[in-house]
Amino acid sequence: MNTQQKNPFEDFDVIDVYSRTEAIDDGFLVDLSSTAREAGIQYPVAVTSTVYADCIAFPVDEGCLDEQERTVDLMTTIQALVRMGRGEREIIFEMPIEDDTGECQAVALKLVCGPGDLGEPVITVMMRDEDR
Repeated sequence: MNTQQKNPFEDFDVIDVYSRTEAIDDGFLVDLSSTAREAGIQYPVAVTSTVYADCIAFPVDEGCLDEQERTVDLMTTIQALVRMGRGEREIIFEMPIEDDTGECQAVALKLVCGPGDLGEPVITVMMRDEDR
């Protein structure tokens, strides 16, 4: 008896494949894996270009958090969410972002843990309304 299941998509033609590596190369995703590793996160981490622009890389006045500090804050948040998530593949959360006036606003984000280009676990952070 053959217990191995047949792939249901085996006979389908692939229309298009867009890899995570291509998305990073194209600038759609921003790779933050080195900062993630420094923060103790084992999986590669990327954010969408929208998250990067709206939550990390925007210019600020003196006294506000800079890009590196906001990146570290996000990594700390990711660590806590992954610990509390208990294996959930998608977690909706809010990140307080300080603007150039010193005011904080909560930005709704989505953390998705899924397979990378080679099937390895990767983390992607996107705006709540963005699709994978």
